[in-house]
Amino acid sequence: MDKIIITIDGPAGAGKSEVAKRVARELGYKYIDTGAMYRAIAWKILKSKINAENDEELQQLIDNTEITWQPEENVFHIFVDGEEITDEIRTQSITKKSNEISKIKKVREYLLILQRKAGLEKGIIMEGRDIGTVVFPQAERKFYLDATLEERAKRRYKDLIKQDQGIKPEKIKEAIRVRDEKDKNRSLNPLKAASDAILIDTTNLSLEEVVQCILDKINKR
Repeated sequence: MDKIIITIDGPAGAGKSEVAKRVARELGYKYIDTGAMYRAIAWKILKSKINAENDEELQQLIDNTEITWQPEENVFHIFVDGEEITDEIRTQSITKKSNEISKIKKVREYLLILQRKAGLEKGIIMEGRDIGTVVFPQAERKFYLDATLEERAKRRYKDLIKQDQGIKPEKIKEAIRVRDEKDKNRSLNPLKAASDAILIDTTNLSLEEVVQCILDKINKR
């Protein structure tokens, strides 16, 4: 079978990352984590201490920033200006800043170029929030994963409790609810399923079941 582009979109906690990694491994594809790209820009902004709302400062930072990546099994290594920051970008402060800058047009336009460049060779699985609608509307297979707010908050809590023993489940749930509202209602590339995406409710499905469902759909093309 010829290699294709596969997109997986959906809200926070729907299981996009782990599912995409597993499917990529099964198919021998490259896994591309677009969220890590936003986190990389957020990391550079925080490190440089610029005002991201200032067009001139932000443009200067973008013009002098090189983001590269190296997909490996289960890990999406990402580099800024030659420095690997794969582990450094998984903090609450980076999460907060990446959420803030995701609505900025200059940031989205810059990362759109990088994301499309990553798909030139095909044989990739890219996950995010607007991959099937904006980045690769021509992708051969598109999926949109979702789950109830309660289930998504539970999953995120299990991940974050490993890093922060003091984190509260109710705070995570509220943060996801607010993020959902912002993502779905922003004027620039809002979160939504592509008209031709296959919708999968992962609430009561195991990781293995979601992966198999996607593989079955891909193999039927």
